[in-house]
Order: sequence, then structure tokens, then C-alpha cells
Amino acid sequence: MEELKAAWQNMGAGHKSPEDLKTYLRKMPVRRGVLFQMILETTLFALFLVFYYDAFDGHKKPLYLNLLLAGAVGFVVLHNLTGIVQAMNVLKGKHLRDVLTAYSAHLKVFAAISVASRLAMYICLMLFFTYAIELNTFKVWVLIGAAFIFIAQMVVLVRTWLKRIDAADPGRFAGQ
Repeated sequence: MEELKAAWQNMGAGHKSPEDLKTYLRKMPVRRGVLFQMILETTLFALFLVFYYDAFDGHKKPLYLNLLLAGAVGFVVLHNLTGIVQAMNVLKGKHLRDVLTAYSAHLKVFAAISVASRLAMYICLMLFFTYAIELNTFKVWVLIGAAFIFIAQMVVLVRTWLKRIDAADPGRFAGQ
């Protein structure tokens, strides 16, 4: 029995070269999903920033609302740009578990900021578009519908980040 235990402990786990690990980390589905989402969002939000002032009568709104909206959307764009840069860089470390631990911790912070900045942006959007409108029954229902859409998007965003964090969590590989 001791011989079997010794053979089991001495058995290698199939070592990979550093190049193989870098290739794995570059192609990691979580990183690709995050990168795709950030590139798409950054492009769409940047286009919104370019055209919102003319398209949505920003010149008729107070300066503080324009600054709030531009600042909130701009923060989301900058946050995504930093995420794109970090996602494109190869993760560094000697051991895969250490790399995944660091990536998972970073992903948790990034996700929290992403969700909070998106919530702030939605609030600023609502303030901007509801400024100086005269509410009637139809407009109230439209606002309620918009609020439900924003809430649903936030739920989807939180679930997406939780799945990504779970997929990158090195603790799930503990039994393997």
C-alpha cells in the first residue's frame, strides 16, 4: 500500500510549458467574454457621447445635467478601456493557481465598479431625459417600463459577472 501511495504522490500532473500556459490564459473564455463585452459597450457608449448633445437636445438642458450624463457615460467608457487593456495583457505568474487567484480577485473589484458605474449611468440617463417634462399617465408608464428594463439589465449584468467570477475562481479546481 505504501508503494502505491508513493507512486501516486510522485506521479506528475503533466507539466505544461510557460508558452502553453500563456496560450491558455490568452484564450480563456472568461477573458474573451469580458473583452468582447467591453469593446462593444465602449464603442456604443462613445457613439452615444458623440451624438447625444444634438440628438437629445442637450443644449436645452442645464449644464449640470449634461456634465452628469457625460461624466457617467465617460466613466463607463474609461473603465471599459482600462479593462480592455488589462484583458489584452497576458496574465503573469509562475503557477496557474496563483495567476487565477490574482485574476479572480481583480475580476471581483472590476465587476463591482462596473455594476456601480452602470447604475450611476442609468440614474444620470433618467435625470437627463426626465428633466422638465410634464408627466401624464402615459409618460409615467413609459418611465416605469424604462425602470423595469434598467433593472432587468442590471440583474443580467450582475449574473454575468457572477458567472465569470465563478468560472475564473481557482478554488473550483481544488479537488482536481
